[in-house]
Amino acid sequence: MQSLPDLSPMIAHTGYRRTVDLALPETENRLPISIDQRNLIPSASANQFDLPPIHILSGLLDVYYQHVHPSYPVLPCRTSVDAVIISPSGKSDIWSTLMLSVCAYSGRLSVSANPTSISSGMGGLAGMIAADLWYEQARTSLSVLLKKESSLELMQATLLLALRDYGKGSESQAWVLVGKFQGLPESFTDQFSGLAVRMGQDLQLHEEPNNSVLQSTTQDSELRQNIWGVCLILDLLLSLQMGRPPANFDSLKTSLNTIPRPCPLDVDVDTSPPFAYAVSLCRIISMINFHLYLGYPLPTAQSSPEKLLHLRTELDMWHHSLPVQYRISIGHQPRREVLEINMLYHVAIIILYRPM
Repeated sequence: MQSLPDLSPMIAHTGYRRTVDLALPETENRLPISIDQRNLIPSASANQFDLPPIHILSGLLDVYYQHVHPSYPVLPCRTSVDAVIISPSGKSDIWSTLMLSVCAYSGRLSVSANPTSISSGMGGLAGMIAADLWYEQARTSLSVLLKKESSLELMQATLLLALRDYGKGSESQAWVLVGKFQGLPESFTDQFSGLAVRMGQDLQLHEEPNNSVLQSTTQDSELRQNIWGVCLILDLLLSLQMGRPPANFDSLKTSLNTIPRPCPLDVDVDTSPPFAYAVSLCRIISMINFHLYLGYPLPTAQSSPEKLLHLRTELDMWHHSLPVQYRISIGHQPRREVLEINMLYHVAIIILYRPM
């Protein structure tokens, strides 16, 4: 059995910066806390939720849906979220925790693409302080709410907080929220070990979409699949980068030989989003990790050359199914999420041939 690959130089420097635009360096864009920005900074009270004013919350949601959602579709469509925001009914603690997680992540993303954000009260030192305090409130609330039961909203909040930690370079904290971390004290491990993965399994997100146990609408089913897909991607990237087995080992190993492949390349344009191809590609990378690095047996192949041929065939089939609009060619200016899946494909190639 070979040891897990050390991909920290490759994945860390590419970012695997799929957590999108990171916060500006601490020394940049530090503005004095003006009168207009004072209402942005929440108090440190642990007994109440200090959500930002609606106009700031809306701006932070704009950041999420523009820069994060294409790669990590954790939340439902924007109209659904806006409907809850403007609803006169009281907001639940779970919903408030989810919104605090959105604010904690979006508040730390770069505002350089939107020069008006600083003047509107979402940037500068005040914005950084607010994002950090929203993060602490969300983590505290999450630990309290998890004592009751799992929920889709709590899993969404957990993934957003993990994305924030990953984007800031705190991989160990992100790993605690997404996967397993054996080196923590027992009390802390019991609270956060394998948090997102275990919640997803408890909510049966890893089950097949046609499972009769799941009685949900098409929109609900798509959201559940997206959330589990984000969990799978983060768990894989963090486990490879930190050299640890994936936390969703049990759910992955039962489905590795039945990978849902995207449609074949029969048409020039496919309506499936890039995220769907990223998830299916991560499943193939999980196969490579399982069979070549963790020593998990492959039923159809025993020797290393046979495993390599089988896994390369799977990877070639995935690449062949990739629609034209998601491929990179000379003179083509692809979107960021298209660049990401092509980068991930080359990561898969490197991992595939590295043990040989």
